[in-house]
Amino acid sequence: MVQIKSELKIQKFYDVIYKLNQLKINVVENITFSVLHFAVYPFTAEDPTLKEYCRLPSLAVVKLLLDYGGQVNVNYIDPSRHSILHLISETKDDENNNIYEIVSIIRLLNEVGCHWDVRNEEDQTPVECAQSDRIRSFMKSQMKVLSSKCTTARLIKISKLNYKPYFSATLHRFIELH
Repeated sequence: MVQIKSELKIQKFYDVIYKLNQLKINVVENITFSVLHFAVYPFTAEDPTLKEYCRLPSLAVVKLLLDYGGQVNVNYIDPSRHSILHLISETKDDENNNIYEIVSIIRLLNEVGCHWDVRNEEDQTPVECAQSDRIRSFMKSQMKVLSSKCTTARLIKISKLNYKPYFSATLHRFIELH
């Protein structure tokens, strides 16, 4: 009997994580983050209330959201076109940040298929946004060779081709990502 109760509690916990992961959080006016964005954003850690309960960015929180959050879109971009990799790259290399935690998060995001070629509003990739030489160097070492799909999407985007009448909504989103 105890086994069943603990399994039910675990399932309820996973259900809460799933529901939490579906939320979008208004960080500031007109800036909406996914919970995963919030978990990796280095400036989240500066919130005094959060500091009391957990240290962010957190590999454990990122793993929890990816493992039990349902269909997590690791390539979600906020209104400023920042991907999760853009945000984690903004972490400064100082005594307040565990560089090993940061590189472990980057490695995990790479393994689950984050796009390295997404450009933000300033037309920068995550590597170009890196605030730390060590993080930039590590990110470069983790980058995969761009697929022909990504290269083609980027070419369509910078060429300003009128592709919308010819492609599906799914391809529209993929091209816009690049």
